[in-house]
Amino acid sequence: MNILKGSWSKSLGQPNRKLLLVLPTSVGAIVAFLICQIVIVLIPPVVQRSSFLAGAIEKHKLLQMTPSPRLILVGGSNVAFGFDSDYLSSELKLPVINMGLHGGLGLRYALNEVAPYIRKNDLIVVAPEYPQFEDPNGDLTLLQLISVYPQALMYVSPENIASFPKAYLQFLQFKRKWWAFKGLEQPHMSHIYNRFAFNTHGDMIAHLSSKESAYKTFPAKNCLMPVPLKDNQTVIAMRHFEEQCAAKGAKAFYCFAPVSSTYFKDPYNNQVVHLVAQIIKDRTNMLILGKPEDAVFDSDNFFDTPDHLGREARLVRTEKVAKALHKHGI
Repeated sequence: MNILKGSWSKSLGQPNRKLLLVLPTSVGAIVAFLICQIVIVLIPPVVQRSSFLAGAIEKHKLLQMTPSPRLILVGGSNVAFGFDSDYLSSELKLPVINMGLHGGLGLRYALNEVAPYIRKNDLIVVAPEYPQFEDPNGDLTLLQLISVYPQALMYVSPENIASFPKAYLQFLQFKRKWWAFKGLEQPHMSHIYNRFAFNTHGDMIAHLSSKESAYKTFPAKNCLMPVPLKDNQTVIAMRHFEEQCAAKGAKAFYCFAPVSSTYFKDPYNNQVVHLVAQIIKDRTNMLILGKPEDAVFDSDNFFDTPDHLGREARLVRTEKVAKALHKHGI
């Protein structure tokens, strides 16, 4: 009996003790790995806390604290770089908030983050870049924003989440590379693309005094976007946003994004731009400001991308939008 008990202890009891010794080690490794991933993804490097995307923090403060009625500009970086809100405020006798930041966030998110703060008599000008009509759901930029401004999760829709798996893998790779190559070293912050490059309205102004040359590398051929489909998701999102505005006693306007004359002269692009204008007119109740040609500029009027206007063109665009708003009785 003692022999059997001893055999049992050696044959079964000992392996169990080994298992108990191995299991905590394995669980510990898994936990440590998961913690590492959370750190990599959620804790932003120092440079990100002062990054261009972190400008969303101040923009949301403006959105929450600025009294109504006010004019709110919505869109990607074409809006951030493309308006003189001081001029608009002076012309319209209204406070102006520029919520434009980055096209990679997607127009759906840009509309979602503004919708809860719409008040009676507010004016909202929506100016999406043309690629937004192909996909309004954003990319890894939205995850980068969440890492520096976690409150952004409140404005993420199911459609955004559907695109997260691919974006997450890209984002994880981005963050891993950062920690691998940069670690905790003192980061270099761009004098233009940073949190403090916006004025008190939310306009990007750091580029206005830049000595960098204008954007001159426009490809000979560039397709702005495919021909919009009948059930275009961007148009549906804009129609829903306009309905939200109307329900709260606010007005929503559509504004054309800037386009290089190089692109606009291309027959296909010209057709697409005018088709977008017609679709907005036919399938939404948004009031359209001006016409597509109002937003066409020569290539040397752009700063560093085909979406970012330089000083002179920025003012010209703003003046045209102000005149168009006046025509609508504003």
